[in-house]
Amino acid sequence: MPADFETVVGKKSSSLDEDWLRQRAEDYSGVALDIGTGDGRFVIAAAREEPDWLWIGLDPVKENMAKSARTAQSSIKRGGVPNAIFIRGTAEMLPGPFAGLADRITINYPWGSLLKIVSIPQKTLLERIKGCGKQGARVDIYLNYSTFTDPEYLDRLGFSESTDPATDPSLLETYVEAGFARPERTLFSGDPPFKSQWGRQLVRGADRQSLHLSTRILAN
Repeated sequence: MPADFETVVGKKSSSLDEDWLRQRAEDYSGVALDIGTGDGRFVIAAAREEPDWLWIGLDPVKENMAKSARTAQSSIKRGGVPNAIFIRGTAEMLPGPFAGLADRITINYPWGSLLKIVSIPQKTLLERIKGCGKQGARVDIYLNYSTFTDPEYLDRLGFSESTDPATDPSLLETYVEAGFARPERTLFSGDPPFKSQWGRQLVRGADRQSLHLSTRILAN
């Protein structure tokens, strides 16, 4: 059985040392946690743009992150990114070693169980995500809104056809009950405002829309 959380380096992984993680965090001016990071390219790009921040990519499938994890651990001369680390784990397991660690949390174009957690939220599961952040931590969530206009696709995911995170007032209420500020919801068309191959692939085409949920953690 794999450890609850594992540090990923290429195709290899080892049990996460929480003391090591906390020590790494102390070396930087801020910590960002990208939940459901997928192939990790977003974390690599963000870490390069913000070298004074520690960027952590979390995903349940370590193979997805293997290439980015190898890149991060390479020498700086070969394009290494020392302020990016990758960890195997699921949102349902949070906060675990991330309790109160993050100054920023990002969730970009989630699918499966993570999509359900943030779009038809349950208070207890949102509280797991909230537990990863410091008070005042910024939280940005980007959803492929076209998903919610396709009844057949919603049915395959086990969603109700009436699910609409852009208008459902109960979504806002649940976030507030879980300890977040009332989220701001913004619909937009075109590419997401960051480097993510997965996000761009999902929203490619003029008729594709994204929903941005922006909030902060009020208390922990």
